[in-house]
Parts: sequence; structure tokens; C-alpha cells
Amino acid sequence: MPMNLLYRALFAAAIFFVALNYAAKPAEALRIAKKEMERRQDIFMRDAYAWAIQANGGFAEAHAEMIKALSVGFRDPVFLYHAGMIAMKNGQTLESIRYLRGSLKQAEQSSVAKLVHQALESQLTSVNSK
Repeated sequence: MPMNLLYRALFAAAIFFVALNYAAKPAEALRIAKKEMERRQDIFMRDAYAWAIQANGGFAEAHAEMIKALSVGFRDPVFLYHAGMIAMKNGQTLESIRYLRGSLKQAEQSSVAKLVHQALESQLTSVNSK
């Protein structure tokens, strides 16, 4: 991974960590993410911003931000998990399944694999019951 990309990923991870620490305070997480989005709008920040938006119930806006983050072709298990969960909350079951399966395809043993399996099972049950 080129150093600039690594630096940006680590920086975004730090911002996301801050946002996660405010998981019990989603409005504060969104405030932090919005402020950082004013400074930079790379794919890592868009992912963190989308995740903070969805934590505040803005599923359609979160989905739009996640599409922007994924539009450059970067695929990562965590990005795809976020995309899947946002699509799920936005009522887009088939899209959610596609992203969640993509997350597992990227790394079956990723840090979010257990969560992906649970979400995927829920989405597949939903589809099968229709």
C-alpha cells in the first residue's frame, strides 16, 4: 500500500475510532464526522461520515455517501459491511445482501466477519419469507 494511502487510512481509522467512542452519542459522532468532511472528502472519510449519518437515522443520505465512497472501486470488508448495513436500513435488501457477500468474499476472517454473517442471515431470511 502506498504511504499516502496508508497514512490516509490510518487517519480515517483514528477519526472513525473517535466516532465509535461516541456510539452512545450519535449526534456527537455526526458532528465530528461533518467537521472532518469539511476538511477532506476522501473515501475513508466518506465511509465514516456515512456510518455516522446512519447512526442518526439518515439512511438515504448515508446510502448516497456510501455509494460515493465505493464509486472509486476500493473494496474492503469493513467498507462493504457498512454499505450492506446502510442498504439494509434503507430497505434495499438485495443490495444489502450483495455488499455483505462482497465483504465475506474479501476476507472471510475480517474484523467484521461475525457481524456480516449475522446480518446476511437476517437479510436472507427476510428474502426467503417473501
